[in-house]
Amino acid sequence: MSCARIYWEADIRGGARTLQDPGRIYVSGPIEWLARRVLSESAMRKSSVGIATCLAVALVASGNVAAKGKKGREAPSEVKTPPSLRPIHSIDISSSRVEDLTRMLEKAKKDDEGKTFGREYSSSYYLGHSYSSGYGSSYSSSAKVVTEPHETGLEKYDVRIAVCGSSMEPSRDAIAEDLRNIGRLAARKGFALLTGGGDGHPRVAAKYASLNSGMTVAFPQHAGRSQDYQKVVYDTQSTTIGRESALTQQGNILAIVNGSTGTLGELLGGMYSPHVIALDKHSGGVADLAMKGIIPYIDLPDYVHVIEHENMETLLTAAVVELDKIPGAKKFPERHELARLEHHDVFRSSAYKMREEHSVVTLLVNDNKKNPLSKMDRKKVDRFAELINHFAFVGDSTAGIRNTVVVPDRDGLTAELAKKAAASGAYVVRVSHKKVAGQGPVKEDGITTVYLGKGEAQGEFAAQRELVENARVVFVAGGDFKTLSAVVHALSEDTTIAVLETEGGVSGHLKNILTTLDKGTRARLVYDDDPDRLFLETRRSIEERQKEARRRAEEAARRERERD
Repeated sequence: MSCARIYWEADIRGGARTLQDPGRIYVSGPIEWLARRVLSESAMRKSSVGIATCLAVALVASGNVAAKGKKGREAPSEVKTPPSLRPIHSIDISSSRVEDLTRMLEKAKKDDEGKTFGREYSSSYYLGHSYSSGYGSSYSSSAKVVTEPHETGLEKYDVRIAVCGSSMEPSRDAIAEDLRNIGRLAARKGFALLTGGGDGHPRVAAKYASLNSGMTVAFPQHAGRSQDYQKVVYDTQSTTIGRESALTQQGNILAIVNGSTGTLGELLGGMYSPHVIALDKHSGGVADLAMKGIIPYIDLPDYVHVIEHENMETLLTAAVVELDKIPGAKKFPERHELARLEHHDVFRSSAYKMREEHSVVTLLVNDNKKNPLSKMDRKKVDRFAELINHFAFVGDSTAGIRNTVVVPDRDGLTAELAKKAAASGAYVVRVSHKKVAGQGPVKEDGITTVYLGKGEAQGEFAAQRELVENARVVFVAGGDFKTLSAVVHALSEDTTIAVLETEGGVSGHLKNILTTLDKGTRARLVYDDDPDRLFLETRRSIEERQKEARRRAEEAARRERERD
């Protein structure tokens, strides 16, 4: 057994679901459930896990919180603030969990999103940790934090390796060694190494690049976390897809090691501009699935080269050779070419307001040049589009209610379906990534075009958020890498993704891709090769979500009444 000591100074402030008022701890559920949740990587990603949460785990594990309150709820336990920094509890946890807790504490110290201690990290907001005995030291970073994409200094480097992989610690020694080799090789050869600024696989590569005096740049959603081992931190002040856009636009080699849907998003972000995709063969996840299960179906652009190898040094050497074969791949984007990451709420535009009685349907339907839709596929797409144009996804009654149809700014089948929807009387919104003078919404032929002004390349990739975030239903048929990138982002939205399984395009392979990656999603996915069945199953899914939402609202109201 190993012993981890938790040290605490300052008030506890709510930053996690288990904690609320300063100086109080609320425990909901059994001790085992709480410990598993807080120590899990998924909890670290999906909720704000702050210093207070770590302390809660320590107290619960030590048996310090146990009293039952009224009506069966766990009662709050008063915790007095120590006058100075000193251990509150020593808790025994298994050696396999010591590293998890340590990593979690490090994350807590850098977490400026969680309302735990705000954005400043002064000496009064400090938490140390150690094994068995001794005191930790306060967190500090010498990284230069920049807020503009052209300030990263990467224009000086011809080779810019973006490491993309799982946010979990490497599960095998061989994978860890591959990541260490990426860092060492990048530093030794004078290449820049880029990461998303998070934990797990990319952090290992950044560590070994930094230890070998290499150039390391992080692209986190917000500065203040995971800045260790970085020389420069570009505070993207954005969402996941914004961070991925910046990372993939400034890198020109994407080193894919293992990874799940987040890594898949980065892989697809690299498809929007010249890149070499270097897959670490046999590392698992996206890296193993990509070559046979993804790349053949997404209409890979000619300016993207994909290679794989099980030896990291051989892989990176080959990637640099491939880079020379792609025109313009080494060139750093001009300032005006860098993607704009600001978020736009499409339905709050002064020229187009969302009507609450309408359900929003995003159409991700496009033909695939290398793997086109068959005639039968096209008939199925037309049938589903016809159903969308005449019946709304609103659960109880559809009388007099129409869908609002949202489409990307693309030619071909997408534009054709948009025109048909507008002709049927549906509200149609085209979400465009393009930069247009004035950038105001333009209505023409019954279609309102909203210009986001994000720009081409990764700007188009970043626009996928606005495309799907308001959708009640995301309909997918056929498609290419752009279609798949929108689907990946839709997975984190409260929506239903209706996938028409076709022979052509990516939609017929989507189930295999997402099942293989085996990652939980917020969205519900419905698959079928028959458009009528797919429509009915989608409506049923929406009705179930509505019932669940009403049940949760009623339960919350009941709890509120009980507290009063």
